[in-house]
Amino acid sequence: MRPATLLFHIMLLVLLTMSQAATYHLVGQWMPATKNTATENLLIEALQKQNPSIKSRVCFTEVTAIEQQIVNGIHFRYHVRGCETDTPGRCNSGTCTNEKKFDVELFTQPWADILQVMSAVNVQ
Repeated sequence: MRPATLLFHIMLLVLLTMSQAATYHLVGQWMPATKNTATENLLIEALQKQNPSIKSRVCFTEVTAIEQQIVNGIHFRYHVRGCETDTPGRCNSGTCTNEKKFDVELFTQPWADILQVMSAVNVQ
């Protein structure tokens, strides 16, 4: 194989790899987020300071998955099990007699001290 052909193939491979990596990390694309104490605490805080005009006020017993979208801040979509309640956040023991699945979307801009629940929808 000629050196020019070999170089062309290497460059093509590098460009394809970079293209796939760039496509995966586009701003605005939903991607998996890490489920840990910090992300669960963020959900608790957002639910507890939630605007009362939002229809569904929920508490959760379990976070099953989290997605995030980087926009002009971070948009989170939490997939949770829980129930509608007057005391949102993490459910107290025995609170949920009829547990359901919810998608809770929240938006945060930590540098501007913004944290708000956008929606809490029963997906069952």
